[in-house]
Amino acid sequence: MYTVRIPIQTSDVDERYFAKCFFYAWEIRNSVTAYASRMLNALYVDRAYRNAREEYGRKYSGLLADEVRRLSASEKANRKRLVAVMNSGQLKYNLSKSAFEKYAAVQQHKYTKYLFSHQVQAIAKNVYAGVEKVLYSQGKELSFARYNDFDTISQKDLSGVSLIDWEHIRYRKKVFRLKTPDTRYMQMVENAHQRVVLCALKRIEFESGWRYYVIVTLDGDPPVMQPKSSTPDRIGVDIGTSTFAAASGQKVMLANLAPDAVKYEKQIRHLQKQIDHKLHLLNSGNYNPDGTVKRGRRSWVLSKRIKRLRRKIRVLYRRRTAYIKSSHQAQINRLLDGVTEVIIEPMRFKALQKRSSKTERSEKVSTIERSDGSTVCVHKFNRKKRFGHSITNHSPGLFQSELKRKALKLDIPYFEIQTQKYKASQYHHDTGEYTASELNDRYKEIAGLTVQRDLYSAFLIAHTDDTLCHPDDTACDKDFPQFVTLHDHELSAMKASGVSNKACWGF
Repeated sequence: MYTVRIPIQTSDVDERYFAKCFFYAWEIRNSVTAYASRMLNALYVDRAYRNAREEYGRKYSGLLADEVRRLSASEKANRKRLVAVMNSGQLKYNLSKSAFEKYAAVQQHKYTKYLFSHQVQAIAKNVYAGVEKVLYSQGKELSFARYNDFDTISQKDLSGVSLIDWEHIRYRKKVFRLKTPDTRYMQMVENAHQRVVLCALKRIEFESGWRYYVIVTLDGDPPVMQPKSSTPDRIGVDIGTSTFAAASGQKVMLANLAPDAVKYEKQIRHLQKQIDHKLHLLNSGNYNPDGTVKRGRRSWVLSKRIKRLRRKIRVLYRRRTAYIKSSHQAQINRLLDGVTEVIIEPMRFKALQKRSSKTERSEKVSTIERSDGSTVCVHKFNRKKRFGHSITNHSPGLFQSELKRKALKLDIPYFEIQTQKYKASQYHHDTGEYTASELNDRYKEIAGLTVQRDLYSAFLIAHTDDTLCHPDDTACDKDFPQFVTLHDHELSAMKASGVSNKACWGF
């Protein structure tokens, strides 16, 4: 299944109507969440449930299926008894999907002109999914939705929003016209004549206000616009925190990930400073002399200007996210063009985003001038920051997951090398040795030739053997001259066009 999003052509009256639909759906969602929170709190203080859960967690939590089967008969009976006690406790306090749906149905009776019962049941189902995470997974507590973050009204079937044709939808006995885009992809979707599974209402915030869309879920596979190449060509991809490098027998690529995302961050930071300044002016009594906010609950005066600036910031965050995704998809389409096999070096970017837990001093001696004019030589502490801003602005994890999704969608074989055994950034195929390099060293000397470090890593990744643990030295020796030719041509073209990233590429 896949989805398409189509704008709804709305008048001022229609926009006010849809605004009420989303407001009442948001109210019901938070009302059901509050009810579920009360029931969870009541369950937690139930002595029988607490004793059963503590004993179950102490004896049987984390057991695999094979380990459960190997338990003795008495242990199995005890485990079954504890599960029954916990389940009965949850039913006692109405912690079930059907109970939430019944509670939400009472709320829906007040808004029958705006919401269908199946839409409200879908809201209750989403709340129950959060309860399941709290009861059975790593969830800590239920969270309430902020009004501006509540942007989708789902439904269980086609009884709510129904697609008449690709130009019209029906909702609550009203027909709304769609602004269906006249694109090649949309024409392929229409010509496929696939079954419509679900429709949902969605809204997106712009500086001028909210705009409304219908999300159509279709049964089947999405249309494929990029034909698969028949010429064998394997490509290796080395993804960094803000750039990526790719090398195959026909092309090499070295590019920034979402290069213009930093512009959005600058605009957001500028608007946040304006809001902070205006909040200080309007709420001077809420701040300490040093500029920090006083502790405790306080009332805040928000001007219309502050509200407009906050909406601009929300819009910029949304636009940055949309830009990053579209930029990644365009680069992935160019990367997969003419490729029949993809091999990457997987990365865990969440680990790179965390601050270091170690407090260490630098080996470099720094000279510090004191206020009296004297100087002292010290070893400064190393910074604990990592790649948080870079990963936020360039989303390399999204690029990695989208590359895998698109390759599998196009039936292109996708592989990941074993990074514990094959360290492509350290290997030299001419000597067969692993040599660690400093982070600032962006070029390498291989067989008497100078090559860019990231592109050479991508070349080595593309020339791994069938085990994905070691390089194929014979293939490396054979294809290295062609790689150097493509490498030199690509770098010359980038320098001529003014494309540079000295920190990552060395130019």
